[in-house]
Amino acid sequence: MRVVANAHSAGRRFLRAAAVALALLVAFLVAAEISNLSAQEWVAHTFLVRKQVNDWLTAMMEAQIQAHAYVLGGDPAALTAYESALQQSNKAAAQIRDLVIDNPSQSRTVQVAAEHARESASEFSALVSLAAAGQRAAAVARFSSARVQEPVGAFRRSAYQLRAEEDRLLEVRRAGAKLRARIDLAAEILLMLGTLALLRFAWKHERASAARLALLVTSARQRLAALSDIAAALSEARTRRQVAEVIVARGMEIAGGADVCTLYQVADQATVLELIGERGVAPAIRDKIRRVTESVGNPEMFG
Repeated sequence: MRVVANAHSAGRRFLRAAAVALALLVAFLVAAEISNLSAQEWVAHTFLVRKQVNDWLTAMMEAQIQAHAYVLGGDPAALTAYESALQQSNKAAAQIRDLVIDNPSQSRTVQVAAEHARESASEFSALVSLAAAGQRAAAVARFSSARVQEPVGAFRRSAYQLRAEEDRLLEVRRAGAKLRARIDLAAEILLMLGTLALLRFAWKHERASAARLALLVTSARQRLAALSDIAAALSEARTRRQVAEVIVARGMEIAGGADVCTLYQVADQATVLELIGERGVAPAIRDKIRRVTESVGNPEMFG
């Protein structure tokens, strides 16, 4: 029973180890999923920043185009579109500022671009005011001057720098996500294989211990049945000879069909053995071992 107990203990240890490994695997999968979600959020964040930068660039270009159109033709619709484009530009600038607030480098770039955008808008507004005041020729001449074009070009360069940095960050984050995905996959495979191996060992130990336990139970039942048969046979015996015959016969059966069996009774203060039952002993040998002492019969029995 000790062997079975040890096997059960080993099986339980394997099961506990497998449970720990499985818990680690689940925890690792959860951590990997959280990391994956975080990477996806960063990628989505980068795309959103790029979109807002493009919207900002588009709004400023639209403001420049509509201001120029108003200066050239005085169309009120162009003036309305110009004012709407400036509103869209301010809105995009505010959104980008909020999106990159956790990135000091990008925040500085946004601040520089916003300053250039304000300078550009100020020049556009001045030209629109000149055109509205009837000085259309002066406004047209001034529109292509360096005073107007330099802040516009500076804004575009800052916006392109902002977008290029977001592109670089996107590539870095994609590369990091791919590396983490490979590491996570390798670790998950190793943990899964380890868990399966532990479960297999535990299953084999449980099967082996169950088989050993079944053998022990069968053996115990057989011994109990044999003892029960002996008890029943002895209950029917009436003489010492009958008792001896029962013991000899049952003893040979228990011994697995032995060919020879002898039963002695100890007499004279354990110095003499008297044969009271036998089976399979030749008559010549029986006479020699009927009475055994330290000097007669088979003295080695006292050794």
